[in-house]
Amino acid sequence: TEGNPPEELQRLLHYLEDSREENAKDADLMSIHRMVQTVKQDKEVSLEYMKILERERMIREEGREEGIKEGKRDGYASGKAELIRIIRKKKEKGISSAETAGFLEMKEEEIRKIFSLLDEDPDAADLEIARKTLGFPESDKEA
Repeated sequence: TEGNPPEELQRLLHYLEDSREENAKDADLMSIHRMVQTVKQDKEVSLEYMKILERERMIREEGREEGIKEGKRDGYASGKAELIRIIRKKKEKGISSAETAGFLEMKEEEIRKIFSLLDEDPDAADLEIARKTLGFPESDKEA
């Protein structure tokens, strides 16, 4: 805290930082300390606390797993966007879908689908086209 807080507040803050009995220096803090100890010894409170900790752990784990999945999807889409960039250039040079498919060792049907998406929206970003071909939801992130 800034300035010069009252001594009572200083003692309370010190106790909150380190809530041991020896830091409960007055009757009010001793009362708080006894309540804290009572709560800590209550089996129901302990059980509920453990449940909360476990729920938080599970939520963090689910979030981490979802983040990994999203990262993989984004990485895959970025790679596919690079392929779309190449296909776009081939199309702009007038190279057919069959020739492009042969050059890239891909199915001509997939190249035709990409050509069609490029015709529908020539200004669409490569990543946007990639996400459409992969069936991923649209994203604000552009590569």
